[in-house]
Parts: sequence; C-alpha cells; structure tokens
Amino acid sequence: MSADWVNPDGTDVRADPPDATPTARMQRGLLPTELPQSAALPVDGRYLAAQDESRVGGDWFDVVRLGNGRTALIVGDVVGHGVPAIALMGLLRGALAAYLLLDPDPATALMRLDAFVAETPGAAGATVLVLVHDPAASTAELVCASAGHPPPLLITGGSARFLPTAGGVPLGVPGPDRGSASTRVDAGDTVLLYTDGLLRGGYADALLADRGLRAAESPGQLCARLLADSADGRPITDDVVLLAGRIGHRDVPALDLSVPATADQLGLVRERMHDWLTECGAGAEDIVCVQLAVGEAATNVAEYAYRAGGPGLLWLRGEASADGVVRIEVRDRGRWRRPPPGPAARGRGVQLMQDAMDSVTVEHGPDGTLVRMTRALRSSTGLAKETGLAKKSGPVARAASSALRLDSTEGPAGLRVVVSGVLDAATIREFNRKVGHLARGGTALLAIDLSTVDYLDSAGVRALFDLAHRMRQAGGSLSLHAARGTLARHVAAVTGLDAEPEFEPSRA
Repeated sequence: MSADWVNPDGTDVRADPPDATPTARMQRGLLPTELPQSAALPVDGRYLAAQDESRVGGDWFDVVRLGNGRTALIVGDVVGHGVPAIALMGLLRGALAAYLLLDPDPATALMRLDAFVAETPGAAGATVLVLVHDPAASTAELVCASAGHPPPLLITGGSARFLPTAGGVPLGVPGPDRGSASTRVDAGDTVLLYTDGLLRGGYADALLADRGLRAAESPGQLCARLLADSADGRPITDDVVLLAGRIGHRDVPALDLSVPATADQLGLVRERMHDWLTECGAGAEDIVCVQLAVGEAATNVAEYAYRAGGPGLLWLRGEASADGVVRIEVRDRGRWRRPPPGPAARGRGVQLMQDAMDSVTVEHGPDGTLVRMTRALRSSTGLAKETGLAKKSGPVARAASSALRLDSTEGPAGLRVVVSGVLDAATIREFNRKVGHLARGGTALLAIDLSTVDYLDSAGVRALFDLAHRMRQAGGSLSLHAARGTLARHVAAVTGLDAEPEFEPSRA
C-alpha cells in the first residue's frame, strides 16, 4: 500500500497508484470518496483493482443515510469487466440509493432494482447485498437482503459467522419474491461485506477459519489488513471490495461548556471539542474542520464581544443526531465592537467557518451573538486525489496546549524557520516577538515552513499577512511554505494567503 494516503485511523490507502490503469482510474472515479459516519455505526470501505486491466470493473460499495439513525451498507458486483461493467455499476449504484431513500426496506429496494435491471441492457445477473442498520432504542438490528451475493460476516469477539440474508437470485433473474432477514447485534460487533474477489485463491478457508479477525480493530484497520492478507503471495485476478461497520452507541451526550472569553481558553475549547467529536464517531477530517470552525467563533468572542470592564463568558453547546450530524452553538452576552483597521482585510474567520461546516448562521442581537453551525460527519475513502484535510496526518492530536515552537537554521539562502504547534490568538504575540527578532527588523532573508503546524486560525493568518507587509516595507525577503494536504495549506487557500507573492507552493 502507498504511504502517501492515510485514513483517519492511521491505515494506509492506495488512493490512485502511479501504475493504475485508465480502467482502474475510471472505476475509482465512480466509487464514493466519502462515507457518512456516526457514533452508532462507524464505517470504512476499500477497493483493490485486479492486476489484469481486462478484469477490472464492476464491483462497488456504498453507504447511504436513511434518516432516523438508519444506515444502509451496500456491496455489488456487475457481470463482466471493463468500461461497460463500470457504466452499469454506476447506474445500479445510483438507482439503488434512490430506491432506499424512498423506502428503507432492503427487500423492497431490490424488487424495484429488479424492475430497473429489466429495462437496462446488460445489467441482468448482477449481484447485490443490502444491509440496513437500525439502532433502535432497545436493541440494534441488521436487516439484510441479497440478490445472489455472498452473505456478510458478523465478527463478535474475534469469531465470525455468516448472517442470514433470506437468499435471493441475482438481479433480473426470475425467482421468488425478495425477502429479508433480521439479526440483533451488540455494541462492539463488526459486520463485513465483500465481493467474491476476496474469496478467490483459497483465501475463503483462511477467512472462515477466523485468521486475522480481531474484535478490537476499527473498520478501516480490518479492511486494510484483510486486503493485504488476501493479496499476500496471491495474484489479484479480480476486483476486491470490502465494507465494514462497527456497531456503536446510538446516543452521545451533548457537550455543554462555559469558559471565560479569553484567548488562553481557546486550547481548552479545542480539547473538549476533540474528545466529544471522537465520542460521536468523527474521523480526523471532521475533527479538524469542526475544531477550526469552533475555534474561529470562539476567537471572535474573545476578541470582539466584550468591551472594557473585563471579559465575559463564552457558551459552547454541541449535539449529535443519530444520523451523524453535529450541531454546534457558540454564544456570548456581549456587544460586539468593530475590529481595528489593518493592512490585511478582515472576515477570514467567517470564510474558514463556512468552508469547514455545511451551514453557518450568525445572529447579532441586544443580548449577545449566537453562531450556529452544522456538519454531517463523513470520512475520506482515499479514492480521490484530493479528499480534503488530514489525508497525511493520521489521527488528530487533542492540541489542548497553546504551545508554539519555532526552529531556525541559517543557510546560504537565508534563515529557514519551521513553525510547529499552535498559531492562534493565544500565541500570536509570542510568534510576532520571536519572528520579529529573527527577521532583524524586516530586513532578513526569511523562509517560514508551516507544514507541521497543528492548528492555524484566522488570527495566525492575520499575523502572517502583517509580517509580509512589514517585511515588504523594510526591504526584506519572506517566503511561506506549507506542504500539500496539511492544515496550513488548506487554511492558506481558504483565506487567500496562498495568493500572496510570499507564498511559494512549488516548494511545498
């Protein structure tokens, strides 16, 4: 596996290997790049293309939110290979998702898909497995229906057994009415869906003998290791799809926090938000985005909400729905003052919030300001070349501390400074003091690398804009760098910092 791509749980992903064939790239382009997540059912999926291009195409997976906490897990396999099979796969995937949204009963969705297949040349004979997870208040339940597809595995405590599916012939083949079977499951159980490519070359016996099934593994770890094991010493003669879900808890307690609205409390706010999001089933990308948005809202309260007379309070509330949507409120009781003018335009904090969240509203009133934000939790599958934040960072640190570190080395091209830790409203004075000394009044040749920054907010961005302005005025030279896929690179793109002449992406 390529180490260039890392899932939220730290497992490697083959995202689009340099030797991928055009057919394999087309296949990957029609598979989901993100999967919905929730505390009730963390999921992960993998796709491994056949080594022979003539055998590539037709296997797919999908995860669909159905409302009221229910989630559908889907795997399918189209007859044939190559571009025609890939096109059919895309049609069946879209149609099945639409039918499930109309009616979450998997047997009903497959009957409707049968009718669709009857009108779609070449689609008959495809196999599909649909599993609907319903985290009811008393007992969680899996409802499974199959159209000629291998049954899923339920892993409990390191042992595995096949789940009942009520049988069923492939799509478009005459047979009895579609049916479904229900199974009660417990928190900690893992369900594994797969296509028949996993079972070739004698691996089926090893899989059913429980080799490598570990109850403590995350869905991503399980899928990544099973793919590695199945390919170990065996030719990959057919596409392989894996989709795993871990049964979790339906309800996550709300987060309620009130702290003094001061910059030194921002680290605590991020720490508490990190822990709560982890409990909600959020992955690395979700945690980074929500922390960034909440941090911006909290920074605005600390900087602008309360006038002279001492800081007031900041209230933070977080709620997570059973469908994996987090709703955040940041509230104050102050009367906002206008920010002072400066060489860099303001408003970048709102840009960051809007980019990180699905919705953001700001309500100013005589009793204070209320910021409401929502984000549907999702994780990257690594099947797109650019899947957002944290694709190289692995698990996200809690970053409760406001520690800032600058390491400098002198070279023939000037001074190189590597910034790590947190660059926010609580640390910008320290940053300005240290960098001001290194910049020698703005006359030095200075290169700043932001690639290892754990957290960068609009206050930190403002400090970088101000530094660039001061060094231009003094006749010095400044260059800014941030590696692709890092938080700093993303923040630079959203705020316009990467458009400044000092930013040099070619060296990132």
